[in-house]
Amino acid sequence: MIPQKKIALIAHSWDLDKMLSVFILAIGARSFDYETTIFFTFWGLNALLKGKKSYKGKRIDEKLFTLLAPQGPSDLPLSKKHFFGVGTKMLKKLMKRKNLSSLEDLFALAKELGVKFTACDMTCGIMNISKNELIDGIDYAGVATFYAEALNSKMVLFI
Repeated sequence: MIPQKKIALIAHSWDLDKMLSVFILAIGARSFDYETTIFFTFWGLNALLKGKKSYKGKRIDEKLFTLLAPQGPSDLPLSKKHFFGVGTKMLKKLMKRKNLSSLEDLFALAKELGVKFTACDMTCGIMNISKNELIDGIDYAGVATFYAEALNSKMVLFI
């Protein structure tokens, strides 16, 4: 099987710096005309949340996950030096001062360029995240669908 002009990324982390890397790499791949898919799984799904916490129909342990997790791209913490939010605010200020795009801007650009966003069905089920909690315009798939995509890609990155 000859890989196609595709790149697949796995977004597994809710950390702002890691999610910035995912989107910068995805946008870079699109700029080289690679078909690009980001597969959001486990904590990475938090980047797809609309931003409003929903506890409806959730068990106590699922409500606790919802309570403790960031809610959307604007709420993601740094992986290191977060310092109760101070580090994250400093990074966002520094990025703005250096005229760098925010995660929200990168997210919008990736969508505009045709990067495909896929939410992991199994993880949504485990964490009881409903489709109405996630942003519109994304696909839902399991690991078999991701493997089919990855096996036809020139590169697969796990972040």
